Amino acid sequence: MKKLLFTATFVALTITTPSTISAKANVRYSTGIVTGAKSITTQDGNVWRTKRKLHLCKGASVSVKFDTKGTRRKKDDVIIKVKANQAKPEISIPVSDIALVYTDSLGYTTLQLKDYGCVADDPNNISYETVKQIVNSYYVSVREATDSVTVTEPNGNSWTVRK
Repeated sequence: MKKLLFTATFVALTITTPSTISAKANVRYSTGIVTGAKSITTQDGNVWRTKRKLHLCKGASVSVKFDTKGTRRKKDDVIIKVKANQAKPEISIPVSDIALVYTDSLGYTTLQLKDYGCVADDPNNISYETVKQIVNSYYVSVREATDSVTVTEPNGNSWTVRK
């Protein structure tokens, strides 16, 4: 009889007590660099494709939000959101690393760096040599002379910037 009374009380309390069910968020975050109109390479070296065009420049630093679908495997993850990281110009390139500043023939301010091979000058630990490779990959060729740099674009256009 005591067991029946205890069970009935327990059932009555369970039915009338409000309960909150919470699910663990199936989300993870990563940072990366835009490597194409619809692709991002994350910190871990994985290349991700997006359904929509990113409208960001190649080499732009981004934060990526993924839906993990409740698994630990990265292969089934899906990009939910891509957000451009805002660079802080005062810490991106230390003034001590700039050798020369000039205005090119198109009116753009241009910085000539003196130690582009150093790692850890950039907060993302990207060396200037890597930045140079990323930027120059947009062009068919980049030829440097003593007093100028000649650039050839994929569409065949060519232009020169005097130092």
